[in-house]
Amino acid sequence: MNQLAQIKAFEQRDTALHKTGELYGLLIADLAARIGQCSEDSVQYSVLVDQQTQYQTQQRELYRLSTQQLEQRSQQLAEQVKARYTD
Repeated sequence: MNQLAQIKAFEQRDTALHKTGELYGLLIADLAARIGQCSEDSVQYSVLVDQQTQYQTQQRELYRLSTQQLEQRSQQLAEQVKARYTD
């Protein structure tokens, strides 16, 4: 009877080890998939950073042009007012 209990205990430990091994295998596979995804995420992040940099550069250029146009328009209006009241 003692030997039968030992065999059952061994089988239970063996089953538990087998299930643990399966879980470790799944965890390793999941980790490998996540590591593979990291490089894709890194590329996507780099693209987003580049796009954001380009957007900011464009916004600065638009602001500069807009300011320049406002200055020119302001100068034109000032000249028109001056011409109207000096003639």
